Amino acid sequence: MNRTLCLIICILAALFVPQPSRACTAFFLDGGGQRLVGKNFDWYVGNGFVVVNKRHVKKAAIIAAVGDQPMVSWTSKYGSITFDIFGCELPVGGMNEAGLVVTALHLKQTEYPAADSRLAIPQLQWRQYHLDNSSTVKEVIASDSQIRIVTPISRRFPTHYFVCDKSGDCASIEFIGGKLVCHTRETMPAKVLTNSPYAECVELLRKHQGFGGKLPIPYGSLPVVRFVRAASMAKNYDPKMPKSVVDYGFDILANVAQGSRTKWRILYDMRKLGVYFHTLANQQVRYVDLKSFDFSCASPVKVLDINADLSGDVTDSFQNYTRLLHRKWVTNIGDLYRLPKDITDVVSQYPERTVCTQ
Repeated sequence: MNRTLCLIICILAALFVPQPSRACTAFFLDGGGQRLVGKNFDWYVGNGFVVVNKRHVKKAAIIAAVGDQPMVSWTSKYGSITFDIFGCELPVGGMNEAGLVVTALHLKQTEYPAADSRLAIPQLQWRQYHLDNSSTVKEVIASDSQIRIVTPISRRFPTHYFVCDKSGDCASIEFIGGKLVCHTRETMPAKVLTNSPYAECVELLRKHQGFGGKLPIPYGSLPVVRFVRAASMAKNYDPKMPKSVVDYGFDILANVAQGSRTKWRILYDMRKLGVYFHTLANQQVRYVDLKSFDFSCASPVKVLDINADLSGDVTDSFQNYTRLLHRKWVTNIGDLYRLPKDITDVVSQYPERTVCTQ
């Protein structure tokens, strides 16, 4: 690998690796007519944009190669809404128009696969790849036979994934010892993920009331404790409650929040294709309707500052992507981390490498 590519990967990884004290929580909540995925984004930076990604866009890995390993290229099948920190195409998570939600959480035990015959994809783009190409959890899991995550510094950039689709099917996807470890359906008794291996969390869960054990529901910020609390609250939701499922979802997020470290709280409504969110910087709940967007790649990409002083339905508040806006966004983040200019140049120019095919 040449020095520039190595530097790009290392710095991008340093940007996005959550510190041990910066924990996240994700869960699925079945509200009858609505099926939600909730996600707390706990980190030390709250800047970012909500991005409307288009169909029929030809893309390639942000890095052209890692050594002699062939990298993935693809053309997006689905439009999506994503939450991005460092620039377009590098999302923290999001939902596509098929109702698939993909999001990532820190997991220090992660070890990605060694090089083999599969095409490689940078860890940061794995989420966007599946939002572009997959409609179901089954499709995401099946892709492991064709692609693999690559990063030369996986020990510094460890994540696992929470994936759910419109049918209510969910999965935790982890890479332990270089192998895929997946829990779904019968092997996923609680549709929750925090920052410990899923199997460890379930082992503790089964010792608590409501899940076969006698222990009371615990309090605290440890990943396994947040897992138990979120699982208990999700299980105890009753559609007959006077509170809406969206309000109850935000209650779960509040219950497992990490104070000022929780920068974003997001609820994805997979059936209605809407997204609710609020941030530490702007605690007014905002709503985005995916069905109202034109996902044709012939139309401009739309973006919205996640901390903009807005409330309610903000679907019409998105602005057109421009090179200048994107460069300013990426440069501001680069300045925050004192990144070399050649790195911010690569990231800020990446959207210009994508091609509309229709």
